Amino acid sequence: MAKEVVKEEMIREVFKATPHLLKFPAGRMWIDYDREAGALYISFKRPQKPQIRRC
Repeated sequence: MAKEVVKEEMIREVFKATPHLLKFPAGRMWIDYDREAGALYISFKRPQKPQIRRC
């Protein structure tokens, strides 16, 4: 797996968002980013494991 270099600008953006994330009432949260969709998902309940559906 190739390593990704995090740009300094991206780190600054995360630092700017951190105080807002700390204000959430939930004590824990899980964050996922879907690069293809350009979507950031924040879950306040533990994410479920993927289920395999059989037809």
